[in-house]
Amino acid sequence: MKLSFNVVLTVTVLLSLYSKLAGAFCVYNKLEGDSPTFLVFKDLENFSRAFKKEVAQGDHECCPYDNGECNFGRQRDSPIILKIRFGFDHVRPSEANRLYFIECEGGAGISIIGSTQAFCIYNELEGDGATVYAYNIISDESKAFKKNIERGGKECCPFDNGDCNPGGQKNSPLDLHFRFVFRHLSPFEFVRKYIVSCEGGAGITITGSSYEDLAYVCDKSDGNILSGQLLEYADSNLL
Repeated sequence: MKLSFNVVLTVTVLLSLYSKLAGAFCVYNKLEGDSPTFLVFKDLENFSRAFKKEVAQGDHECCPYDNGECNFGRQRDSPIILKIRFGFDHVRPSEANRLYFIECEGGAGISIIGSTQAFCIYNELEGDGATVYAYNIISDESKAFKKNIERGGKECCPFDNGDCNPGGQKNSPLDLHFRFVFRHLSPFEFVRKYIVSCEGGAGITITGSSYEDLAYVCDKSDGNILSGQLLEYADSNLL
C-alpha cells in the first residue's frame, strides 16, 4: 500500500500487528527530514467528534478499536479509511492541500515512513540491550559508514554521500553489513555477520529477537518493499 507525494517523497504504509497494541489502532510518524508532521482524520457525520490528530515526527496517536468515533465497526478487523495531510518545510502551496487515503483495519498499527534525503536503518529488535552494528565496505575504510544502533533507534546517511552510498543515487544498489549483540551470548556468536542488499534511498528496518528469527524490510525509494530473513555469511562468500 503506497502513497505518492510527487517526486518530493514516497510514503509507504506498513501494517504492523503488535500484541501490545491489541486494544487500539495507532498511527506512527516515522518520516525523515526537518520536523515533518501530518494530520490524520476520519470522516463522520458529526465531524466535531471524529478522530482528528496532528502527529509530530517520531510520535504516534492511538484510538481504542471499540470506539465508534474512530472505528465504526468496533472490531479489530473492521475496515477503516483514514485521511492524511502532510506538512513539510518548503512545500509549494498546491502541495499543502494534497489529501491521501489509507485503507486499513481497526486493530492495526500504521507506520508512515519516507525520506528523500537519506537512507536510514531502524533497530526494531526485541529484548533488552539488543544492538545493531551496521557498516558498509569501501576502499577507504576510515570513511565507511559504521554505526552502533541501540534498540528503538535509527541512523541515517544522505543518499548522495559516496562514503555511505558509492552509487550516489536513491536507487543505487547498496549492500550493508550487520553484526548483532543480544544478551547472554556465547563468545562465538559475537562474530556472526549478516548482509542486506537494498538501495541508497531506502529505509531498512531490522527485526527479530534472536539469531534464529532475524529479518529485514527494505522500503525502496520508489515505494516497493523487499523483505526476508537475514542470512549469515562467511568472509569467503564475498570473494
